[in-house]
Order: sequence, then structure tokens, then C-alpha cells
Amino acid sequence: MKRRYFRLLLISSTINILFTQFGCAATPVETINKNYDKPKKVYVLLFTGQSNALGWGYQQYLEDTKHPLAKPQSDIEMFYSIAGTGYLPENTLIPMQSGNSNINVKPLPNHYPDITVAPVSRFGPELTFARTVKDNLDLGDAKLVIIKYAQGGTSIYKHWIPDGSASAAEDGPIYKAFQNVVNNGLKEIKTKYPDHQIEILGMGWVQGESDALDSKGAIYQKNLEDFIADVRLTYGSQFPFVFNKISPQQIEGGKPAIVEQWEIVRKAQEVVANTIPLTKTTETLGDKYGVSKGLSEGQYHYNTPALLQIGEDLGHALVKIIKTEGLLKKKKKSKK
Repeated sequence: MKRRYFRLLLISSTINILFTQFGCAATPVETINKNYDKPKKVYVLLFTGQSNALGWGYQQYLEDTKHPLAKPQSDIEMFYSIAGTGYLPENTLIPMQSGNSNINVKPLPNHYPDITVAPVSRFGPELTFARTVKDNLDLGDAKLVIIKYAQGGTSIYKHWIPDGSASAAEDGPIYKAFQNVVNNGLKEIKTKYPDHQIEILGMGWVQGESDALDSKGAIYQKNLEDFIADVRLTYGSQFPFVFNKISPQQIEGGKPAIVEQWEIVRKAQEVVANTIPLTKTTETLGDKYGVSKGLSEGQYHYNTPALLQIGEDLGHALVKIIKTEGLLKKKKKSKK
């Protein structure tokens, strides 16, 4: 009997020594439950606008410069739809990559005269926008998806005009189309990740040229304010909204009336960013924001390096809002 007792005592002592020496302390049940109950998340970025949001960026440029975005991004997913046919499958979740823009070959002279056969793989600022957000925010093990819809030649006053409610019933036709794509994207995310919470992280907006060209600069500020308010009614009040200014380089050498309208819209964009909470605008002056002057892509359209830079700028602007306002912490706290 004594021998059995001492044997049990020896085993017990050995186990205690192992736990003490090698840090193998037992995990409390409440800690296990807490980790198990921690909600899984999918963060979503929205990206939209007119032709420079659609983008005339070339996959060929990414390959020629050995850019990291030349390859599909395994840690960011994309859901997109455009007015037309994309290079990649639309309305489904795929790894983020080039191929979500116009596929047509542009007539000579163009940026890539050796590309003579469609479809052409192109992209807009959304690639660097999402990549910058992912690389500069601590999202933990959450997934990141960007939803993109864009259509060239569209204006707020005609195509994106909001009705001031969370309903899309009376919204402009392109704004309705955008919401439909977003809703389909959110459904696709929910289907693929049924046990995840979905939270919209923010929105990138690349637009303004058409309103200036149509001499609607005087009402652009009010229309943009109303549009941001409507987006937030639809998708949430804690909703960072970032956008770039239209660039004087897009109308260099243009008619005085257009130059004047350009400046009015640029000023409106600046005022909105300075007065509406959780918004920021980015500048487009200088050599980094080249346009396709003299080429068939058109002077109103940025070249590939400029589109990459605009997306990066917008990504940093969104990150700054989120970090300054502590929005990720607020989101996490609200879910406890």
C-alpha cells in the first residue's frame, strides 16, 4: 500500500515539475471560451467613381516593372462589376488582381502599341488602395475584400444623385447600380464566410471630371456632401470616405471655361474634406500624377503609375482616419 502511495506521489511531483519548468500551465476554461467566442470578421472596402476609378492601368506595366501587384494577391479578395465586360469573371469573389477594367485595345498612339489583341488586362487605383490599407492596419486574422463598381463619363448631378435615404428607390441610375453590386458582393461574402461578421471599413471615390466638364461645378460641393450622407445612411455612420482631387494636368491647355470649372470642383472637394467628418481628399499635383495627353487613352485619364499612386494615397488617407479616430478599436469594443 505504501509502495503504491509513493509511486503516485512521484508521478504527481514529476508532472508539477514539468509544468513549472517548461511553462506548461493549464489554460483556464474561461480563456478557451473567450478565444472560441471571438467573432471572425471580414472587413470590406468599397471603391467606385467614373473612368479613372474604372482605370486605364495596364497589367503589362506591372509585369514590365516587376511590381508586386502583377500577381494575384492571396490575402485580399475582390468582387467587381463594370459597365461592360471585364477581363476576369465578374460578380464572384476572386483574389485581387488586374483585370477588372476596360478590355478594349486603344487605337494608336497609345501607351502599349504592341498590345493589338483584346482582351486587355487593366485596372484602376483599387489595387494599391486595398494593398495599402491591408499593409498599414492591424486587421489580425480578419479577411479583407474590396468591392468595385465604376462607370466612365458619369456625374453626381445626373448619375450618382442620391435621394437622401437608406433606400435606393429614387437614387440616380449609376448610384443604384453601385448599390446593387455592393449588395451582391456582401451576399457573396456571407455565402462564402457564413460564420463571419461583415464590416465595411471605408470607401474610395474617384470622380469629379464629368461635373466640371458639364459646367456643374457650382453645385458639386452640395451634391458631394449629399452623396456622402446618403452612403452613410445606407452603410453606416462610422464610415470613412476618401477621394482624390481632380488634377489641373487633366485640362492643361484647355478652354478657360473648363479650367475655371475644374478649379471650382477642386475647391469644392477641399471644402468637403475640411468640413465633413471622417473624410479626406488627396492631391494630384506633380510628376507622380501623369495623364495620357496626346494618346488615345485621353488627357482626362491618368497613366498607370499615376493610378497606382492615387490608390496608395487614398489608402493612406483611409488608414489615417481609422487610426486617428480609433475606429477599429470602436468596432471591436462594440462587438463585445
